[in-house]
Amino acid sequence: MYKFLLCWRYLRTRYIALVSILSVTLGVATMIVVNSVMSGFVVEMHQRLHGILSDVVLESHDLNGFANAGWHMDEIRRVVGDDVEAMTPTVIVPAMLTFQNGSQWISKPIQLIGIDPATQAR
Repeated sequence: MYKFLLCWRYLRTRYIALVSILSVTLGVATMIVVNSVMSGFVVEMHQRLHGILSDVVLESHDLNGFANAGWHMDEIRRVVGDDVEAMTPTVIVPAMLTFQNGSQWISKPIQLIGIDPATQAR
């Protein structure tokens, strides 16, 4: 108990020590809050990106893609079994988007992604 009384006696007469302790306490509390917020932000971003992007992507280097995407999907389901939650075939091609901004025409390179709407939502 005497330690608290000694601390109180010292801090009561020297305000700079009290201000220093309070500022360190406020700094630590701020860091705890910032770390908690950033941790929640990271978790939320991972969940949202996982909902958009897939875990495994099979790509064909042929410009025509896979000859029979349905057969490949059936074969993956046969091998992996019930561990696959969902699959959908997609086509990604480079494209140019041209639009008019006032009197100026602007062209931008884009990636055009075609997704099967029947299976995309899964």
